[in-house]
Amino acid sequence: MVTTRTAKLTVLAADAAGSALTYTWNASGPAAVTFGASNGTATGKTCTATFTAPGSYDCAVTVANAAAQTATGQVTVQVVSTLTNLVLTPAKTVVNQGTPSTFTAVAKDQFQVPLDPQPVVTWTATGAGTVDASGVFTAGADPGDATVTVTAGGKTDSSTVRVNAAPTIATPVS
Repeated sequence: MVTTRTAKLTVLAADAAGSALTYTWNASGPAAVTFGASNGTATGKTCTATFTAPGSYDCAVTVANAAAQTATGQVTVQVVSTLTNLVLTPAKTVVNQGTPSTFTAVAKDQFQVPLDPQPVVTWTATGAGTVDASGVFTAGADPGDATVTVTAGGKTDSSTVRVNAAPTIATPVS
């Protein structure tokens, strides 16, 4: 099981005649896979595969000797979506005293795709306001700065909030 975008694939092979071997990797699966520069060479017995989406991939290596004799090996690689980062929006905002502002958090995997389902997140606020369990920040009665933070699976993101004094009407229009 792979929880990143890359995996090192290695094959153990030897030629009875002692000739140099070349290693050529390929894959089939739900999305494209690229292999490192060593693919198709004598140093390709260990090759880095880079995956572009989660899913199950059949990775195969063809080993060839100088006499053009070949052998093929195969391994199935399961790439799973893994929480890599949280993106909190807006990144910063300005609100007036006592005014609510809604924040949203999107958990993304190693391919920067939103996880489905989204994990449960925890919201916290410090400074001039509070935030509820659904991400609604409410500015306090006093102007100042606040930080809204979201956390899930050991990942965090924060946003800054400037709480301004609410405007007042000094003289009504007559």
